[in-house]
Amino acid sequence: MKVLFLHGWTSVPGGVKPTYLAGCGHTVINPALPDEDFAAAVKIAQAEFDRHQPDAV
Repeated sequence: MKVLFLHGWTSVPGGVKPTYLAGCGHTVINPALPDEDFAAAVKIAQAEFDRHQPDAV
């Protein structure tokens, strides 16, 4: 399954949860999102969704 994992505020890509999902055999898209610019974070998330067409977010 292809998963778009969007980390929480003040978190970073590559944390325990996306690493666990990848270890279970899933393809994990885990973009870096800016903490202080919500509009930019949404734009990045939408671009990753459009590019990869994940099965789950």
